Amino acid sequence: MNNIISVCQPLPQARYVVFYSYQYSEGEQFYEAIYMELAKHHQTILAYEMNGEPLIVPHGSPLRLRIETQLGFKMVKWIKSVEFVSDYKNIGKGQGGQSANQRQNLYRSLGDFNIMNKVFNTSNSDTMHEKIKQDPQYLVRYHQKLDETRKLWTVEPIKVIANKINNLPIPDHIIAKMVIGDFGCGRARLAELLNNKVYNFDHHNILGENVIACDMRRTLLKRETLDVVVFSLSLMGQNWTEYIAEAKRCLRKRGMLMIAETTKSLTARLSGLKDEITKNEFEIRSEKQEGDFTFIEAMKL
Repeated sequence: MNNIISVCQPLPQARYVVFYSYQYSEGEQFYEAIYMELAKHHQTILAYEMNGEPLIVPHGSPLRLRIETQLGFKMVKWIKSVEFVSDYKNIGKGQGGQSANQRQNLYRSLGDFNIMNKVFNTSNSDTMHEKIKQDPQYLVRYHQKLDETRKLWTVEPIKVIANKINNLPIPDHIIAKMVIGDFGCGRARLAELLNNKVYNFDHHNILGENVIACDMRRTLLKRETLDVVVFSLSLMGQNWTEYIAEAKRCLRKRGMLMIAETTKSLTARLSGLKDEITKNEFEIRSEKQEGDFTFIEAMKL
């Protein structure tokens, strides 16, 4: 599949690959959408032969998708066409091609995601940094699971934060000059949504060449470099309080701290978050719940 992507040269905004099948179910064409990084994986292939023989119809002729790193419901058969898109929400029912039965499979796969989250949250950041440095695919697998989980969300935290930045109550030319730090950026999606200079930090840059690999408790940025620091579902690890201290160090005076976390986590693992924010000489300006998430904005005094 990676060879096909190289030949087609999709536009930079293309983030998903959609596979349309000749198969119809309840009058609707069957399709599946997968993330571009997954499509580029060497174990993602379009198969037209099986055991040295042309693929037969029961096995998905003329063409079928094989993704050896994913669950079976991703293996689209009888492929009619392939499309590169920036989003799949306007395709079909906007669920990436999942039927009710497939969604049940997704729920079963979330168990693995919860286990990985627990590993992050019960480890110190230096331990996870070394683990991911030795096995970068761990971070890839984590974000593949996160992408599956995102299909169940009614609110996209990173889009909410990008909208908040773009609509700050200050002149547009000032917003455009602001320097952003995305701590725990993953696929660096915030940078795609903004025209600003964005420093993207995570444990490894395997998910994007524009990611700076580091332990977020110490980014190596100069003091007071940033105008906005963002934590979007990234206050993970037993030493998450050190991330807040690093945000304070990196922010200019009156710089903004923007945090999105699950509301559930704020009543459990991160129950002391607001106290930690004020302890580091921030003033909490707003706290709002949207969907399953709570958004906190604070200003450095």
